[in-house]
Amino acid sequence: PVTNGDYYPSQVYAVQSGTTVHVLYCDTNGTVKYAPFDLVTETWGTAETVLTEVSNLASDDLSLAYRETSGELVFTYSISGGSVYYARRSSGGSWSTGNVVYSGSAYSTTDRTFAIGERVYLFYAKTSPSNQVCVKVLNASNVLGSEVQVQANTATITGGSVFKNATTGDYELLVAASYRTSNGGDGSVRLYRLTDADTPTVT
Repeated sequence: PVTNGDYYPSQVYAVQSGTTVHVLYCDTNGTVKYAPFDLVTETWGTAETVLTEVSNLASDDLSLAYRETSGELVFTYSISGGSVYYARRSSGGSWSTGNVVYSGSAYSTTDRTFAIGERVYLFYAKTSPSNQVCVKVLNASNVLGSEVQVQANTATITGGSVFKNATTGDYELLVAASYRTSNGGDGSVRLYRLTDADTPTVT
């Protein structure tokens, strides 16, 4: 979407819906932009400014989810050592203001926003207790649910995927968390399974 300028290569996030790839990227001034890419015509759509010059925008923290029914995009971001926020883009192209997911001190973690249908799962890692990984669900009515703990401490979310349970036919979410040695963990990677619900069950 850009031909020159100072941009953070690590602060790029994309999600696909049909033949469109939705891309978020950030410049060195902390301005976050969005642009769609058409896979059929191989052309970029018009870039949109989502956030303007956010100071202390955490590195590697842009995350984006696509709601299949409404066509909305949900974008999450965090301020270094600070709170976590989300903003929504309507199918008509209007961005909401930032809404608080977690008010406190949080680590930046990548791949922390996922959608199953209209539900959006927003992951974050608290700095106190050290690297406590939690999730809140933004439901179809845009009501943010209560906090659910995924990992008690010393972990960060490193990735995840939505899958369909072959036995029940239900969609579920599988996320991976690194059990960090730098915070007293054993260096392993652990998998956590979440049910598709406004208040998910974690195993």
